[in-house]
Parts: sequence; structure tokens; C-alpha cells
Amino acid sequence: MRRSRLTRQPPSETTLSTSKFRSKFEAVVAASLTKRGMDYSYESQELPYQLQNIYTPDFFLGNGVVVEVKGLFSPEDRRKMVAVKKQHPKVDLRICFMDARKKLSKAPGSITYGQWATRHGFVWSSGRIPTEWLTNEQVHPT
Repeated sequence: MRRSRLTRQPPSETTLSTSKFRSKFEAVVAASLTKRGMDYSYESQELPYQLQNIYTPDFFLGNGVVVEVKGLFSPEDRRKMVAVKKQHPKVDLRICFMDARKKLSKAPGSITYGQWATRHGFVWSSGRIPTEWLTNEQVHPT
């Protein structure tokens, strides 16, 4: 039994601009909706969502400072830290990197762990927890 081969037709350039969409498939779906007379809008609204996860910081200091200690700082870790900071703005959450000079990736122009932390408003250190943190002072290394 021979199978028939399906051919995908790209959207007509006269009806849709593919540069308007993030992928060719989205453009194909949009063309199909248009062809069938369905009204639609593309990426016109945002739906905020919040994942329910539990974060367990590494250290709670007696003065209220919360310290996360990081060797490897993965994209997942970065998303988590930003989400925790956003959802708990009153928590004094700080990051102690094993090496804050380490780059986030090997890509040219990649920023360091420390630069990332500064960009996202975290107090951070490299290699050890500074004495200043024990007295609850906000000090960034230079």
C-alpha cells in the first residue's frame, strides 16, 4: 500500500506576512484561520502565571539575611532566583558564588555571574560570605 505524501502550503504572501509570526508553522495556522474566516489576534494579550514550587535557601543567618550558595548557576537557577526575589521582596536574599567571574555561557560577550546578579538587584559575593553580611550591611564587591 502506497502512502500519499502531504504537502504543506505556505501562507499566501498577499494575505499574511510571515515576518509577523515567530515561526513558519504559526504563519501556516494563521493563514488557515484567515482562509476559514475566523477572526483572531496574534500575541495581543499576556496571561501571567505562577508555578507553585518550593525554594529552600542554603543558609538563614541569625540577622535575617538569606544566602544562596552557587557553584554552577544554570538558567533554571537564574529563573528561580528572579522568581523568588519577585515573590518575596521583603526577604534579604543574597548569593555567594564560588566564582562570580565565571561567565554565564561561552558565547562572546556573555556576562559573569556577578554581573548577572547586579543586573537583577541581588547583593552577591565571590568565594566566601563577607563579614559585612553578618552585620546586615549591603556591600557589593568591587
